[in-house]
Amino acid sequence: MPDAPSTPAAPARLSIRAARVPADADLRRGLRCAALDVRAGEEARVETPPGVPAASLADLATGLLAPEEGTIAFDGRDWSSMPADESCAARGRIARVFSGTAWISNLDVIENILLPALHHTGRPAGELREAADALARRFGLDGVPAGRPAWTDAHDLQVCQWVRALLLPRDLAVLEDPLRYAADGEAAAWRAALDEARAAGLAVLWIATGPEPPGPAGGGAARRYRMTGGTIEPAGEGATS
Repeated sequence: MPDAPSTPAAPARLSIRAARVPADADLRRGLRCAALDVRAGEEARVETPPGVPAASLADLATGLLAPEEGTIAFDGRDWSSMPADESCAARGRIARVFSGTAWISNLDVIENILLPALHHTGRPAGELREAADALARRFGLDGVPAGRPAWTDAHDLQVCQWVRALLLPRDLAVLEDPLRYAADGEAAAWRAALDEARAAGLAVLWIATGPEPPGPAGGGAARRYRMTGGTIEPAGEGATS
């Protein structure tokens, strides 16, 4: 009997090929990346030097920054080929922890957290709020803090970014220095929750300028990359895409 046809491999959640972003005020040396793939359940970590904004690479990965050359694809589709409504819907499948401003100032913290979930799902607000409070307690808070972001401690706001990132099942998480302000126990709780999401298929791009983040608990080693002189390259053992 002839062999059964093989099932084509699913496309990477995030695929960067021969990408180049020219230098500007934020990226004084520009940004170049020959190849970086992150598939469902995988984690890739990019170490960036001090002074290089993690947001630039995160914006590139999420289709908010267009490369001058090369391609950035999400789930097999080049961001540049998507109409505006499709790219907006695609970004609804991506979680993000921001290193810069992450909150709408005239909404309460809980309203900020629930806004994308309410927009992209039909789940009741009360159910989502209960889930958000449960996640906040898992990460060491007494539920989501009340009030505006400006009235909330920076540490608690960072934890609330974790809550927002993991409140819904997503296909890709783009994390910019997610462990800022985190104590050891909180970092371990975040790592455990992130590993659970990876086990369910979440792909993770972790961009770090600080200390080495805790490794995946049960999902295998992360792929490692380092940015040097504006170029992102594999770094160390097991680093290749």
